[in-house]
Amino acid sequence: MLSWVRTEVVLMCRHPYIPRLGGPSRENIDIAETIMDIQYTLNFLRAVSEAVSQAGRTVISALHDLNLAATFSNRMVHEIGQDRI
Repeated sequence: MLSWVRTEVVLMCRHPYIPRLGGPSRENIDIAETIMDIQYTLNFLRAVSEAVSQAGRTVISALHDLNLAATFSNRMVHEIGQDRI
């Protein structure tokens, strides 16, 4: 079972973009799945999906790729406007 927190997973993906002598910034922990190689993204989402199913848990996520969202989600909410869903 996965034991990483979201920030750790995101920073793993962002590692090549964080300066050696600097730490992560707000920009380094935003929109992780859009910068990941598609194979890593698929493997990650499959692993999360399997772990969630086995544990009987719920995950709420924000995916910018609607194909990935449709593939790995039971339910989807789409933001239509600034104040409406």
